[in-house]
Amino acid sequence: MPRSHVHSAEAAPDGETLGALLRRYDSAGEAVSCEPLTQGLLNRGYRLATTRGRFFLKHHLDGDRTAIARQHRVTQRLDALGVPVAPPVPDADGRTVAVIGGRCYALHPWIDGQHRAGGELTTPSAGGWADCSDLSTPVWSASCGPVRATAGRPRRRPTPRTPSTSSTSCSR
Repeated sequence: MPRSHVHSAEAAPDGETLGALLRRYDSAGEAVSCEPLTQGLLNRGYRLATTRGRFFLKHHLDGDRTAIARQHRVTQRLDALGVPVAPPVPDADGRTVAVIGGRCYALHPWIDGQHRAGGELTTPSAGGWADCSDLSTPVWSASCGPVRATAGRPRRRPTPRTPSTSSTSCSR
């Protein structure tokens, strides 16, 4: 099994942790249930049901709040460009990373379906994501700063797509 897969044997966060987390959000409601998911990539995941809906609760194991927030900005930008992603839900202060008890959590909308590992993608469906590769540099630079030169040579920036010129499937 790849190192990137985490099998969650750890119990879901306790009621006190969930309460502290959900109080940060204006409209998340109160926890009804929180069930560990059996696997994920790099993190632990939970299906969180509240009095106001269902969410995916991600416990980020790396714990680097700054890096997680940067990843969230990229995901939000991809969402704004029409790429099918599930961006984190901002709390009442606009933050997407909550540190509770020294652990980093993020709340995402729940999307019905099954987790798909990269090896499960078909060539045509993976090709659709490859077509999006020209988005990564402008998205990263818009979210995180300029692209650095490599080995003394400046990198050519792809032309950013705007929502009006991109589609959700990233086809050209």
